[in-house]
Amino acid sequence: MSTIQIFSRLIKLVFPLTGFMICAILMGVAGFLCAIFIPVLSSMALVNNPLFSFHTIVILLFVCALLRGILRYAEQACNHYIAFKLLARIRNQVFGALRKLCPAKLEVKDKGSLISLITSDIELLEVFYAHTISPICIALVTSLVCVGIQMQFGWIYGLYSLLAYVVVGVVLPICISKQSRQIGVEYRKEAANLNSYVLESMRGLKESMQYMDTENRLMGLNERTSILATREKELKYFQAKTISLTNLCVVLLSLGLCLIHVSTKSSIQSTIVSSVLQISSFGPVIALANLGSTLSQTIGAGQRVISLLDESPMVEEVENGKEAQFKMVDVSSVDFAYEEEQILKNMNLKIQENEVIGIQGKSGSGKSTLLKLLMRFWDVSKGNIFVDGIDIKII
Repeated sequence: MSTIQIFSRLIKLVFPLTGFMICAILMGVAGFLCAIFIPVLSSMALVNNPLFSFHTIVILLFVCALLRGILRYAEQACNHYIAFKLLARIRNQVFGALRKLCPAKLEVKDKGSLISLITSDIELLEVFYAHTISPICIALVTSLVCVGIQMQFGWIYGLYSLLAYVVVGVVLPICISKQSRQIGVEYRKEAANLNSYVLESMRGLKESMQYMDTENRLMGLNERTSILATREKELKYFQAKTISLTNLCVVLLSLGLCLIHVSTKSSIQSTIVSSVLQISSFGPVIALANLGSTLSQTIGAGQRVISLLDESPMVEEVENGKEAQFKMVDVSSVDFAYEEEQILKNMNLKIQENEVIGIQGKSGSGKSTLLKLLMRFWDVSKGNIFVDGIDIKII
């Protein structure tokens, strides 16, 4: 499944909470503009800009500083309200999928991997809902506003600013995401493997002690922990490299705008205010650039969750089925196999009401399998099972 398909599936869940998302975006844009205008207004006071008096600038600085904190809090509150609501909905869908898949599909699944999926994997989706969707929209709107302001100094400055925002907010995240996706997927896979191994070791602790296998178990635990630590180290190294590359691009692009002002012989006032605006306005797009590495784990987690939700059960539940009194069970010419392993072949059995029977045979002969077929945990490969003359598939 591609990254775009994963994102589109996750975004569809946001539609019922569109109002909260719009509020988060508007407050985020207003908050970032307040943060951007604090250094811009300061630079205007420094160069004695004629637009505002010194006292007006001081008042505006105080208002921007106060609103920045309030708006930032409100934006984060909306984003996390959306995230936690959606995580609750996803958990509900996951447990619904597990109920449909059990018991046939879940018997062959790794229990540790399932536990990792319904806990840490779903928690990782909070990064997408609280720190991805609205920041993208906030970065887009804020950048366009700043480009419009730069246009007041000259069209070439506005065009250059637009190019700078595209490089930091679009080109870098796409390149980083492509490179880091596999690392994130591998990290989530190794985390699930470690969870599975720990769970298996705890369940088999008595047997490990009885057969003196505890040293091997400890070695296996250390090995898997070491592999996970290596994957995490690769991920952290990539994140550090991403931050360094982003900051370098910001510095170079801001310096480029200064050089354009110098080459076009702009006034000192315009050069200072425009340059301060440029370097202080990268905050929203830097957040997008950093998402490229942090989203790698989220993509892996989203892929695992969506794969579970899309999985089809081996036995479909019967809706509006026929009623049976369970007075007689007839197993007629039943064959059953686990993939290529034949367990039952041409099995015939009749059980009357109040009749007590015994089923014996060596291990693996199909005793448990027969009981599971009678409870319709699986469907037979061939033949039929009737209850009161009604096929068990329609009861």
